Amino acid sequence: MVEAYNRIATAIAAVEMAQENPKVMDTLKTNPTEYAVRIVRRTQGDFTAGGAPMAIKWVINKIPAGKLMVQFKKFGMMMAWNYVTSFKQAFLGKEVSKEERAMGRRALSYLLAHTVVLSGIRGLPFISYMTLLTFMLMGDEDEPDDTEGVIERKLLEMFPENPELAKAISRGPMHVLGVDTHSKLSQANIFSIMPFTDFGLDSESVLEMGFGLFGAAGANALNMSRGFEFLQEGNYYRGIESMVPKGVRSMLESWRLGTEGYSLRNGQVVAKPDSFSKFQLLLNSLGIPASDIVDLKWTRSEQFQITEYYTKKQAQMRKDYKKAYKKGDKGAMKKLI
Repeated sequence: MVEAYNRIATAIAAVEMAQENPKVMDTLKTNPTEYAVRIVRRTQGDFTAGGAPMAIKWVINKIPAGKLMVQFKKFGMMMAWNYVTSFKQAFLGKEVSKEERAMGRRALSYLLAHTVVLSGIRGLPFISYMTLLTFMLMGDEDEPDDTEGVIERKLLEMFPENPELAKAISRGPMHVLGVDTHSKLSQANIFSIMPFTDFGLDSESVLEMGFGLFGAAGANALNMSRGFEFLQEGNYYRGIESMVPKGVRSMLESWRLGTEGYSLRNGQVVAKPDSFSKFQLLLNSLGIPASDIVDLKWTRSEQFQITEYYTKKQAQMRKDYKKAYKKGDKGAMKKLI
């Protein structure tokens, strides 16, 4: 029903705009009805089997279990195509009219503004790659720059007296209302092949990439595997929580946070039950990301990733120091110290 309303509203708006601007219709060599159909296809996409991109059809027809691999990929591809089309129309269309270029610039500006308002700058396409490149070229080599929260950490450093402003810029203005829409509405990964998989060469990363190839089905299989690990550790509640569908999992997690608090895998309680308001727990149980809970999980993730970074860096420095000691390279030894 929501999808139907989206398409109907888009079509009506397109027809009304076309009727109010007949000169634009002449420039585009179209009419209000055809223009409305084109706009609906471009902004809402074609989700029929026949309307799937050729890449998806090829994967489904040529690769065993290909249907699992491309599950829920069509929306991301549609959004990516919308960005690419708008960019080409705005800046690369040598043969298009100035009116069409203006339409491309407006469409691209709206897409970017809409994304920033709903998911902050962390939700922009390619933002992680641009940030990584920036800090590789300009950042401190002793500072981890490849964690998921590097943008937010830098913003918190810029606004030390107003952390809520930093989070609102990073995750979107809705954060101040207690809702973290970034995790639901981000477009940072629409150009990513495996958006929810961290690439790495260690055994755990390779295993996760293997599951990641199978999209949502792979993610569910990974959750099942983690659930069995919790069961083997004697944590039956967390085990069941990991294995049930997302909607039920959110409700079970909210109950656990409200009764036991937020704890680590080793049983250490990081946040007591009274750390969470009833409103935040209610939002989370409904599947709506609550700012306090998302913030806590983000902080723990950052702490873990940063600790891992410095542990690996320390081990590498030890190896380098031993090599320098064997070679008698005092300059290198001094630098490492």
